[in-house]
Amino acid sequence: MSKPDHGIVLEASDIHRSFRQGSREIVVLDRAQLQVERGASIAILGASGAGKSTLLHILGGLDKPDQGAVTVAGQSLWSVSETERAAIRNREFGFVYQFHHLLPEFTALENVAMPLLLRGLPAAAARQQASAMLDRVGLAPRATHKPGEMSGGERQRTALARALVGEPACLLGDEPTGNLDEQTADRVFSMLLELNRELATSLVLVTHDPRLAARMDRRLELRNGCLSPMS
Repeated sequence: MSKPDHGIVLEASDIHRSFRQGSREIVVLDRAQLQVERGASIAILGASGAGKSTLLHILGGLDKPDQGAVTVAGQSLWSVSETERAAIRNREFGFVYQFHHLLPEFTALENVAMPLLLRGLPAAAARQQASAMLDRVGLAPRATHKPGEMSGGERQRTALARALVGEPACLLGDEPTGNLDEQTADRVFSMLLELNRELATSLVLVTHDPRLAARMDRRLELRNGCLSPMS
């Protein structure tokens, strides 16, 4: 499905999520709201335990809210079957985390091609697109290397290539540079923002680093279960 050229790509409305801790109910998200425009970059900050990762998982269809709605590219995530939701996730989202989660037995090229193969793309076409994306992140010479043969920054760039190879509507990142030294984190983050602009893929990023967050279009703080703008 082609993505719209403008408008709201991802929207979350009245998201509520709580957990039981013994006899207590811990409210993590309380009517949280978020609208993400096509091509926008948004940083979500907040204290540890504020619910940032939970929010990201709900936005990406990995965790179900107790109440509320999430739509991506006009499609509801929680009014469809799990099979349909998995297809929407594969098509409309890219995910990148603090740890790269690459499959150690596969090469960089094979790791990056994996989402396309799961989508049903023929192997030759998947490899061609994966090779082009590795080239965009400066890793064409490392295509045949396995994760254990690459540096931390190279592994994270491979994970970034994997997240973006299918040109998703939105990339969701959970501390994607948190496991890197400052210099490498800056390079990876700059590459992330560059691809965000080039591909017009929306970016929603959880981070503890206000320095990196300041480089994004919008900064939101998650506090007491709600999102609010930061100056």
